Amino acid sequence: TEWNERFCNVAKLIDLQFIVYKATLTQMRRLKTLIRQKNSQLTGQLAGNTFARHLYQNKCEEAVDYLIFAKRCEPHVIALSSWASNQRDTVAMQFLIKDGLKEFKKTKSHYFKLRYAYQLIRLAHYKKDYVQTLALYDDLLPKIDNKPSLIEDWIAGHQAGALMGLGRNVEAAYLYSRIFQN
Repeated sequence: TEWNERFCNVAKLIDLQFIVYKATLTQMRRLKTLIRQKNSQLTGQLAGNTFARHLYQNKCEEAVDYLIFAKRCEPHVIALSSWASNQRDTVAMQFLIKDGLKEFKKTKSHYFKLRYAYQLIRLAHYKKDYVQTLALYDDLLPKIDNKPSLIEDWIAGHQAGALMGLGRNVEAAYLYSRIFQN
């Protein structure tokens, strides 16, 4: 819903949900290539998708760059299967943080800066580097001038989790109480 509001409700919600939650990394990379090419045309599932068409027609490369980055992060931050080894690839996660910081710096949209900050803070939290989690929060959030967003609560949840991981339980409890109040 928030994506739709930010994009002036131009897309069908089901199409927006597909692009944000279901489209593959390959599809997003293909969309970016098509945006950059002259005389290109959307094909396949993307051709019939109102949100993909909007991104393509308006050359919303920043949005597609963010979606590509988020889809690269996704395997590292989803719940691990009970059959999995419970080991996360912290080296790959740190590489993504480094890459995401570069994307954050070149992004003009404060909405996407907020989303990059969320992904970076979430990666650090999931790799259990609580000091880095808090450092990213302290570094990135003051650089963002955004409209109120649900993502701020998601970020605060990771900040609270990091505080708890560092034994700063009172501060964590306070943050959690603010999140639950919202």
